[in-house]
Amino acid sequence: MTEAEKRVDPGLWHACAGDMIHMPLPDSYAYYFPQGHVEHTHTNVDFGDTPRVPMIPCKVIDVKFMADSQPEQVYAKIMLSPLRNSVEVYDDVMLSRQKSLVLSDKLPYFVKTLTQSDVDVNSGSLSVPWDGAEAIFPKFDSSRNLPFQTLLAKDIHGEIWRFKHVHQGVVPRKHKLTTGWNTFVNKKSLVAGDSVVFTRAENGGLCIGIRRAKVMNIGSGGRREVRPEDVVKALSSAVNSQPFEITCYPHASTPEFVVKELSVNAAFCVNWCAGMRFKMAFETDGLSRISWFTGTVSSVQDVDPVLWPKSPWRRLQVNWDDKRDLLQNVTRVSPWLVEVLSNMSSSSGFPAGIQGTRQTEKVELNLFNKHPDGLRPPKNESHDDLIHVETDLAISRSKTKTDQI
Repeated sequence: MTEAEKRVDPGLWHACAGDMIHMPLPDSYAYYFPQGHVEHTHTNVDFGDTPRVPMIPCKVIDVKFMADSQPEQVYAKIMLSPLRNSVEVYDDVMLSRQKSLVLSDKLPYFVKTLTQSDVDVNSGSLSVPWDGAEAIFPKFDSSRNLPFQTLLAKDIHGEIWRFKHVHQGVVPRKHKLTTGWNTFVNKKSLVAGDSVVFTRAENGGLCIGIRRAKVMNIGSGGRREVRPEDVVKALSSAVNSQPFEITCYPHASTPEFVVKELSVNAAFCVNWCAGMRFKMAFETDGLSRISWFTGTVSSVQDVDPVLWPKSPWRRLQVNWDDKRDLLQNVTRVSPWLVEVLSNMSSSSGFPAGIQGTRQTEKVELNLFNKHPDGLRPPKNESHDDLIHVETDLAISRSKTKTDQI
């Protein structure tokens, strides 16, 4: 199969990736963080003579939504073009386009985390949440007066699966998938803790996807293994103003390293300092729920001042109010991943946005040493609204519950 044939439906891709994944789209702008790219290799990367530029503003040229055949996990290839001098100024038309891209790209869906009973061959059925089935599944034909119907669902590779959908009980009524479910479980090697995702395509057809409870590594030389030479090649191309392609894997145990420009700029407009209160979202319950956790910024400083001086990547050192295991290894976060809770004054430009406490050093505006306007603050009159739209949609698209912790 050619690479073009391997592309998958963007709506189903996002449903499988989850609401925490915010993929930039073609014709939008984003920042590339080489330091974050290095984390995906899980090893040290020797850049040689290539300058270690901490962040690079880019225009997104193309995004390919794709999936492995085994273990059927989604990934994306993003083609970026570094901006040599300055980012083009957004006008009202571009902002409207950005909003429409965000609104149209992700479709409603629901997630069911599989129990042992759901994957037991003796059971042979999937118990489906009532609200999810009512919202996504086709309505029963009342004229037939039958408690079952046949569902046809397309997976991420385009294969059609046939299920018997049973409507049982009186109060409360229950939805189940019976005939065809065991075949799907066996073919996809599903286990308890994995999740299935149901969504509707733009043409109205039903789609089914998978979220693995545990990210599976394909192994040495596999597609899921980011190679150090890939990072070196990307950074070298970027600093030389040449287009480059990177591969992103959702749920790779480290944050996304290509981040929407508006999200980063919003973080740069905050005067970060120790003692600031914040909240941050995490996926819990087998990636089927978004939970918010609160904490306090303990310090604002470079995570690696020798190799990556003045980098905003993981610049915030944090203490969590909740002491559960999920947060134990999350001691540093990037500013664009958190939402400020305390009332703090905003800055009007980039330097104060990442300098944190009142330090004497200043972050260079000109990352390429070519133009003083290499990075710019966002337009205040429209920026806040767009970020608010993205935040709301990220939480409300899924039919799962959201905890406030």
